[in-house]
Amino acid sequence: MEKTVPTVAIVLFVKNEFSDIKGWIAWHFALGVKTLFVFDDHSTDGTWEVLQAAAKCFDIRLFRTDPLNETNFYWRQKKSFLQAVEECKGEYDWLGFLDGDEYIYIKHFDTLPEFFYRFDHADAVAFSWKIYGHSNKVVRPKLTIVESFVEHSTTNLGDNQLIKTFLRPEKLKGNYHDPHWFYDIDADRYVRPHGGKVKNPGATQEIEWSDAFVMHYICRSMEHFVDRVKKRPDNAGYWKRFACSDIKDTEPLRFVPKMNDNLIMIHKAMLKDAIQKLGSSPYTSQNIVGNNIGYSETPAVYRVKSHFDTFLCYDPSSKLVVHATEESINQNNYKILLGLIYPSLPNIITITLEMQDDDVPYLRTREGVPLYNKLFFRIDALDDGKKGLLTLAGDVYYYTCFMPPNGSCGDLYSDRLICNDNEKVTLEYVGEGSDFIDDSLPFNVFDVSSVDTIIEWIANTPNLSEDQFLRVMYALPPSVRDHISKYLIPGLLWPYI
Repeated sequence: MEKTVPTVAIVLFVKNEFSDIKGWIAWHFALGVKTLFVFDDHSTDGTWEVLQAAAKCFDIRLFRTDPLNETNFYWRQKKSFLQAVEECKGEYDWLGFLDGDEYIYIKHFDTLPEFFYRFDHADAVAFSWKIYGHSNKVVRPKLTIVESFVEHSTTNLGDNQLIKTFLRPEKLKGNYHDPHWFYDIDADRYVRPHGGKVKNPGATQEIEWSDAFVMHYICRSMEHFVDRVKKRPDNAGYWKRFACSDIKDTEPLRFVPKMNDNLIMIHKAMLKDAIQKLGSSPYTSQNIVGNNIGYSETPAVYRVKSHFDTFLCYDPSSKLVVHATEESINQNNYKILLGLIYPSLPNIITITLEMQDDDVPYLRTREGVPLYNKLFFRIDALDDGKKGLLTLAGDVYYYTCFMPPNGSCGDLYSDRLICNDNEKVTLEYVGEGSDFIDDSLPFNVFDVSSVDTIIEWIANTPNLSEDQFLRVMYALPPSVRDHISKYLIPGLLWPYI
């Protein structure tokens, strides 16, 4: 009888990971996980909302704990893990136990099923931690964790001796101590990623990174760390201990393209959920219905020209937004990007490819996240007639820097607080964008002072385009935008604004 490829599931117990949970999910499905069992410990930051959106894209079985009836964290986690084990028996060959700051990595295979195919002689595999540092990042990055933090500790850090386990669920009889080591598993059937047996029973093992390991992002950014301190008695010594910038390792980034494909699906679901939830929210009428409803507007179309006499374009080979000369664009088959400015939103520019079909790729810069098939910038009109392109990150706008071209093109980074020559652009008029007509707005977005105005607009615009929604969110006064994104639909719009 031909041997079948094993099925792999992971159980996650999580709380308040709104910014990173989508990347965690996208990563593990990129590695061939079939199902995630996710137990949310009553998150309050939007994690649950993001999980619900992601569950529309993948086989994610969602559960919520009951902290009122069970106040002890340990018992809530134990009950959750054992429930996942019972649900996996007879359906999955392997079940892994991970936290939201832990990412499994396999060095010599492309999927976890391929990796576990060679473990007929085992009932559990013990993976060493590899602890990653904070890379001196202060604020929570928009980029995924595996891309943001690529420096890790050496084997001299004793904490890396801790292991996390993947096991055959039918072998677990209910004897649970912690998610590291499972005493129901015979030690002779407990092995390391290289296939050899563990040397001794227990949660600490010899550090083994040659075949696979668990990337453990204990600190992440300072913003992450401060949130962690609020939940447990860690201190500044903890931050210093796990700085862990000894070795830079970009090898795990080989899974990023697959991860990004998954991330795109999750982002689509998040945006759709955000609009749907807002449109179904109660509101006090602002009497905007009927004002300009049914009218449309045509944008003016521009090319974006940098200080280097290069133009904003898309590189299909790298799947990145770059800038290049017209000659280089033609030689390398780059695709010119257009800038759309609508009459009702004169200080917002929408960057898009000329094509308008289902094959339009998601646009991202070198350090950006694949969020949407367009980019949105706020336009800063400068005294010298030039423009600055501003990206919104929380409450702060950053100028987009056009880096000096290196070879055929140059990268863009939206991280500058000051506008110098490299941040200045010229908008060259192309014509009217008849292919990009959209509904006009029934209100002046710059005068909006109430969330109810936005909710009423969405509720009474059944065919509201996602483009228009995102443009309005970018243009709203900060107080209104923050109320919407942080309190009405927490988590869902964080990647965008």
